Amino acid sequence: MSEDIESLNSQDRAALRERKRLREIERLQRIWEHYASLSLDDVVHALEHGSDSERSHAAQNLVQRQDPRAIEPLIRALADPDADAVAEYASEALVALGPQVVPHLIQALADGREPRGWLISTLGTTHDARACEPLAAILRDRVGEDPAIRETTALYLGRVHDPRATVALVERAIDKTEERRVRFFAFLALQERRDEQAVDPLLALALDETEEDTMRSLAADVLGAIGDPRVLDPLIRLLPTVGGAANALARLGPVAVPPLLDALVNDDAGVRQRAAYALGKGKPRDPRALDPLLTAPADPDAKVRGYAAYALGRFRDDRVEAALAALLMRQDEDAMVRADAASGLGEGGESALRPLVNALSDPDAGVRARILQSIRLIVLKHRAARRIQLNSWVVEAVLALLHDEDRQVRWQAIKTLGTLKDPRAVEPLLTSSRDVDVDARIAVIDALGDIGDLRALPTVQWHEQNDDAAQNGQASRSVRDAASQAIRRIRRDNDLDL
Repeated sequence: MSEDIESLNSQDRAALRERKRLREIERLQRIWEHYASLSLDDVVHALEHGSDSERSHAAQNLVQRQDPRAIEPLIRALADPDADAVAEYASEALVALGPQVVPHLIQALADGREPRGWLISTLGTTHDARACEPLAAILRDRVGEDPAIRETTALYLGRVHDPRATVALVERAIDKTEERRVRFFAFLALQERRDEQAVDPLLALALDETEEDTMRSLAADVLGAIGDPRVLDPLIRLLPTVGGAANALARLGPVAVPPLLDALVNDDAGVRQRAAYALGKGKPRDPRALDPLLTAPADPDAKVRGYAAYALGRFRDDRVEAALAALLMRQDEDAMVRADAASGLGEGGESALRPLVNALSDPDAGVRARILQSIRLIVLKHRAARRIQLNSWVVEAVLALLHDEDRQVRWQAIKTLGTLKDPRAVEPLLTSSRDVDVDARIAVIDALGDIGDLRALPTVQWHEQNDDAAQNGQASRSVRDAASQAIRRIRRDNDLDL
C-alpha cells in the first residue's frame, strides 16, 4: 500500500488528502446528528454514564440545546474526575444558558459543592453582575478559603461586569499583608479590566517607596494598560527605580514617545536602559524613535546598546539591518549586545539571513544559539507567507553546528534543521539520533518528523520500539512519545495513512 501511495503524483495525493478530510467531516456530522436525534434524558444519561468520548459529545450537544433542564446535570459534570474535556464542555454549556444559570452556580458555591474552581470560573465567565458579591466574598475570605481558590477567584472576578469587582480587586492588590500570589492575580485581573477607577490607588502604590519593587512594577503595568494620560509624568519619574514603569510607558503608546526620547539621553544609564526597552516594546512602532535608536548602539552602557538593538529590530528600514549587522559582525565587546542584535535581525526579512549566517562563528555559545533562533524565526515567518527560498549555504552553515562544543547550540541547530525542512539534513540527523543525550535524541526525532522524509521512518520506528529513555523534569517527554508523534507526521506528509 505504501509503495502505491509513494508512486502517486502530487495531484493524486492532494485528491486523497481531500477525500480523507471529507470522510472526517462526515464522521463528525454523523455523531452530531446522532446526539441531536436523542431525547434530553438520553443525552443527560450519556453525559453521566457514557465513556469519556460519549460524555464529551453529550456536553457539546448540550451547548447547542441550551435547555435549562440540563443545568443540574451539567453542574455535576464539572466534577468529572477523568476527563477535563467533559468539564470544559459542561462549563461552556452552562455559560451558553445565559442569566438563568447564575443563581444555580451561586447556590452550588454556597452549598460548598465541588469543584469550586470550575464553579468559580464558570460563574465569572457569565460576566453577570450577580456574580460579583459571592466571588468578592470568596476573594476576601483569608481564613476559610484555600489561597489557590482565591487566586482563581481574583482572575474570574475580573471578568464580571460590575464596578464593585474593581473595588474588591484593588483592595486585595494594595493590601501589603495579602498573600503575594493573590495580589499577583488581582493585578492580572485589573490589567484585563482596564477600569479607570483603579488609577488613583494603584498610582499611590506605584509611588510608595516602602512597597516592594515587584508590586510597584505590577501596579505600573496595570496603569499602562488602563492608558490614562494622567499617569504619564509619574511613570517617567519612576523610570529610574521601578522596572514596570518601562512596560507601562510602552503601553501608553505615542503620547509616551517624546519623554522616552528625552530619557534615552539621560545621564543615568538605568534610565537610558529602560527608555530603550520601552521604545522597543511600544505598539505601534513610532517613526520618531528610529533616528535616536540608531545612535544608541554607540552608548557606553552595554544594556542600552542591547535594548536599542532589540528595539531597532521592529523597524523596517535599510539602515536598521546595516546597524544590527555591524553590531553583530564587528563583535561588540558584550556578548549580550551581540545576542540582542541577532534577535533584532530575526525580526527582519530574508536579507537578514546573510549576516546571521556569517556570524555563526561567534566565540560566544549564547550568541550562536540566539542566531539560530533568529534564523528559525525568519524562515517560519516568510515560509508562512510563501516568500522564502533557502540557499544551500544556510543549510550547510547550520549543519556544521551539529558538532558544536556547546550542548545548547547543538540543540538549537537540530531544531533549526527541522524548521528548514531540507532533505540534506536527514542523513546527518540520523547519525545524531545515536547521541547519548536524551534531550538531543528527542530533538533529532522531532526535527526528522518536521522534515517528513521517508528515509527517517525506519530509524524513528526503531526508537519507538526500543528506546526507553525519557527526560527528567515535570514536563518530561520520552523518546518513544517523540518517535510516535514523528511517525504520525512522516506518514501524514507522505500520505501513508490514506
